[in-house]
Amino acid sequence: MNESSFWRYLKSKIPVTAHFQRHEDIAAAGIPDLSYAWNGIDGWIELKYYKKWKKQDHNHIDSWTKVQRHWMRKRQEAGSGKCFLFIKIEKEYLLFTGRALAYTLERFSRERLIALSCEYWKDSVTIWELEKILCCVE
Repeated sequence: MNESSFWRYLKSKIPVTAHFQRHEDIAAAGIPDLSYAWNGIDGWIELKYYKKWKKQDHNHIDSWTKVQRHWMRKRQEAGSGKCFLFIKIEKEYLLFTGRALAYTLERFSRERLIALSCEYWKDSVTIWELEKILCCVE
């Protein structure tokens, strides 16, 4: 699996009433991989895929760049704040609000990353739980 297959997996679970758009424009630095409209709510999702957990206390979301974090921080400050980081590592899925990680990015243990996530799934994402988080009105 890679980031593209992670997207295909999510896409297969999303109902046809939701609209998700993949963004692959390298000229638009920092824009997350997906935008979505679902149940009247708009938002953004950055996808990250890692094949394996790293050694304890050394899980660094190194492919989430400073430019991506800056874009998410600015969007949250000016917009609805519906920005998420969605990570798949091995058979585990972790969803983070942008607020949870946009301002800092450190090396975390597996347990700490799970604790910081707003939702965690083992083996399979439950679509109604994903919908509840992505479509929550603050």
